[in-house]
Amino acid sequence: MYHEQWGDYLNLKDLCVVWGDNISTEVYRDMRFSNGSFTCYYKWPNQEVGSRFNPNQLFNNHLISNDSELNSTIMAVRRGDQVRLKGYLAEYSRMGSSSHRSTSTSCTDSGNGACETIWVEDFEILSRANVFQRALFKISLCTAGLLLAL
Repeated sequence: MYHEQWGDYLNLKDLCVVWGDNISTEVYRDMRFSNGSFTCYYKWPNQEVGSRFNPNQLFNNHLISNDSELNSTIMAVRRGDQVRLKGYLAEYSRMGSSSHRSTSTSCTDSGNGACETIWVEDFEILSRANVFQRALFKISLCTAGLLLAL
C-alpha cells in the first residue's frame, strides 16, 4: 500500500526470509512471523525457543525487478513458501523525489536500515506451503459468494 502511495513501483514485494540454522533446527515452526510495511516481526512463545533462534538468519528483503514474468512469480509467493532467489544488493532513488532506498550489507545489523534491497535476477518458488488450507479457503470464499448471490 505504501509503495503505491509513494509512487515506488520498482519495489514489488517485501519478503521476510528465514534461513540457515533457523530452518535446519526447525525453530521457526515454534514461532510467529508477520510483516509490517517495511518490517519483519518475529516472536517466540518462551525463552527456550528464543535461545534457539538466530536473528542474524532472518532477512527483511525488499525485492525489485523490471522483468514482468519475474514480477508475476515474485507476487505469487505466499507466507510459508520456500523460495530461491538470485540477485544483487541494490540502492535506488526515484527521479524527481528525495526518497532513496538503500540496502544493508551485513547479516548482523538490526533496526531501521537493516533490510536488504535486492535487484532480483532469478526467483523460484520451490515449494508451496499450506496447499490444502489455501485451496479450502478459496473454495469457502467462492461458496460464500455464491450463497450471498442466491
